[in-house]
Amino acid sequence: MTSTSRKLMVQTAGIHKKCNGPLPRGKTKTLVLYADNLHNPYNQVKNLSEKDAIAQTLKILLKKNKEQVEKIVIKAKQAIITGKDIIILCKYGKHRSKAVAQLIGEFLPHRIFFDHRETY
Repeated sequence: MTSTSRKLMVQTAGIHKKCNGPLPRGKTKTLVLYADNLHNPYNQVKNLSEKDAIAQTLKILLKKNKEQVEKIVIKAKQAIITGKDIIILCKYGKHRSKAVAQLIGEFLPHRIFFDHRETY
């Protein structure tokens, strides 16, 4: 697999001391994006299943932080085009980072794989 055809990692992780945190892949170039400054929907999604919580978080983020989310996604798309892995961080790595990762995953899904460091 050449460097232009290898799968790129889109990793989500939490930055809180109780979390596993990010884990870059060796010497691979990596773009780190921060979702911790986006609206935190925890109270609105805490009682939902993981799948439903991520879907609801995405709706909330696009309503409350659309411009910021779009900027993050544009940066991520450029990283994918240039062959960089991506790490998306938020406080606990469970909602915001995974919702943003889902949006990024819609761009060239055959070129990426997900690595979610925090369990739900």
